[in-house]
Amino acid sequence: GGRVYVMETRGNNIYLNFREPYLSTWNNAAAWEGRDEGSRILFTTEDGILAEAAKKLETEIRTNYPDSKFGDELGQYSAESKAARDAVLEALQKAQDPSLPIQKKKELYQATQGFSEALTLNMPKDGDLLYLTFKRGGQTSYLTSALHVAGDKDYDNKSSENFLTTKSNKSNDAVFYYKEVDGKATLVSVTTGRRVIWGTRAEDSQSYPTMQAKAGEGTKFTVSARDGKFVFEDNGKYLASDANLTYATAFNNFNATFAGVTLERVKTLPFTIGPSGFSSFWSPVQYTLPEGVTACRLEVEGGKVKLSPVEGNTVPKNTAVILKGAANETVQLTLVPEGTAAELTGNLLMGGAEPKALDKPVYALKKSAPSFIKVSDYMPAFKAYFTASESQVRELLERGLTGVVSVATEAEDAPVYDLSGRRVQQTTKGGVYVTGGKKFIAK
Repeated sequence: GGRVYVMETRGNNIYLNFREPYLSTWNNAAAWEGRDEGSRILFTTEDGILAEAAKKLETEIRTNYPDSKFGDELGQYSAESKAARDAVLEALQKAQDPSLPIQKKKELYQATQGFSEALTLNMPKDGDLLYLTFKRGGQTSYLTSALHVAGDKDYDNKSSENFLTTKSNKSNDAVFYYKEVDGKATLVSVTTGRRVIWGTRAEDSQSYPTMQAKAGEGTKFTVSARDGKFVFEDNGKYLASDANLTYATAFNNFNATFAGVTLERVKTLPFTIGPSGFSSFWSPVQYTLPEGVTACRLEVEGGKVKLSPVEGNTVPKNTAVILKGAANETVQLTLVPEGTAAELTGNLLMGGAEPKALDKPVYALKKSAPSFIKVSDYMPAFKAYFTASESQVRELLERGLTGVVSVATEAEDAPVYDLSGRRVQQTTKGGVYVTGGKKFIAK
C-alpha cells in the first residue's frame, strides 16, 4: 500500500512518470525533487487500486457537484439529478469497503461511469417570466426590449440601429415571457407586448435580434442547455451578446463565451406607472401590489361602463386591470406563482400573453393621457382592453379617468350641462359641456 518514486540509475534525471493516458519516463529532476504527482507510484493489490479509484472519483463528484448546484432554479440541476448523484456517491463508498468481494466492487464502480451525462438542468417552462442575462469577466448584462437608435455603431463600426440592447440592471424592459409550442420557444417583451425576431442589416446581411412589428410572428428558438447555461438557436443562428455587453447580436456558430445565456425567473416585477398616473396591465401570474398603487376593474353599472377599485392588494393571475399610482414611478409587483386568488367578477378588461391582431375595434388606455381610445389594428400583449358599445363607454372617452377612479357612483353620474346651464341627457360630438364644475368637449 505504500507509494514510491522510481528513478532510473543508468542516466541522469530519468524518472518514471504518468501523464494520462501514458506511463513513461520524464527527464526532469522536478519529478524527483518536487515529488510530482505523476511520479508517485502506488504498489497495491487490485482491490486497493479499485478502492483508490473509487475514493478519487467520490472526491471529484463532491467537489464538482455540491448541494448548491441542485434545486428548483433555472441553471440548477433537478431534484432527480441530485438523487442520482447521491446514489453514485453511495455506490463509490461501498466500492471502498474492504470486506466487499472484488467482483461486487467492480460492478459498483462501473455503474457510476458516465454519471455527469445523466444530469439534467431545470429548463424554462411555457409561461415563465424571465430575465435573460449574459455574464462575462465578472460582469452581468440583461437583455432588454430597448433598441439601439440611428447612429449607434457595433464593434465593426457598422450600424447597430434596432439591435436589442443590454443593461447592467433589472429594469421593466428586461422581462420576457417564455412561450413554448411544440418544443420551440418565442420571447415576448412584457414592456412592448411584442415578440423578439431576427432582423437583417442591409449593408452586410448580418442578423440581429429586434422587436417584431405589431402582432407579427416571432422567431421560434430551440432552447438547450450546455455547461450550465442555456442556448437560444434558430436555423444556425445563436442569440449572443457583443464583446462589451452593450447589445445583442447573432452568431453563426456556437460560442459559449458569447452565446451562453443565463436564465432567471422573475420574482419581483418592475413596473412603471404611465405619465398620466395610470397604466394597464395583464399578468399571467398572481401578484401583490406595493403601497401607493391601486388596481381597478371595469364593470357595467346602470348601462354605463365605470372604473372601480379592486379590494385588497392582490391581483389574480390571468387578470387585466388598470393600475393607478404616482406618474412615471417604477414600482415592484411581487409575483405569487402558486397564488389561488379568486378571479375578479364583472371585470370587462381583457388581455393576453401574446400580441393580438384585431378583427373588430376595442378600447384601450392611452399611453400619455388618462383616457381610453378606440384601437382597430392590434393589441400588444400584457395590456388591458375591453369591448363595449359607444354609448356605454362615452363618459370614459369624454371625461377620461380622472373623474371616475375611486369615487362614488354619484360622482360618476354627475349631471351634464350645456353652456347655457341646461341639463342634457346626451351630448353632441364637438359640443362643449360642463360636468362637475369642469368643461369638456364631447367626442
